Amino acid sequence: MLEARLVSGLATSTLGDHGRHAVAGLIADGLVEPPAAFHGTLVLTLKGRLLADAVVRRILPD
Repeated sequence: MLEARLVSGLATSTLGDHGRHAVAGLIADGLVEPPAAFHGTLVLTLKGRLLADAVVRRILPD
């Protein structure tokens, strides 16, 4: 999950079903870059970087 904090981002293919479904909400909340997500990479926006712990909690299963 540390890859999510990198500029290169995290491949969404490494996420489970819960994480892949959470990406849409993260985009809507302005935490993830939409173009990168549509191409299969979870890249955090500036706001997402500030709230990276919350983003990681949302993509991990309960």
